[in-house]
Amino acid sequence: MERCVEGGRYVAQWIIIPEKLPLGYHHLHLQVGALTFDSYVLSSPLQSYGAATVNPRLWGLFCPVYALASEKTGVPVIFPTWRH
Repeated sequence: MERCVEGGRYVAQWIIIPEKLPLGYHHLHLQVGALTFDSYVLSSPLQSYGAATVNPRLWGLFCPVYALASEKTGVPVIFPTWRH
């Protein structure tokens, strides 16, 4: 899939990873010809913990804090780099 947004060209591709990744953050480095790309792959459980109750809650909060960007660099913030 290819799109142009505000004059920039963006291309989306699927990458099939042959093995199940362990939960957590992983670094992905791709090289296509002379081009190189770096990204993070986030592996999470398919379902979050749910207490065994008679009336379980059918909703929850999704808050992708890994997507927060640093004002200084404009790139995603990795938790250990946060400063108070």
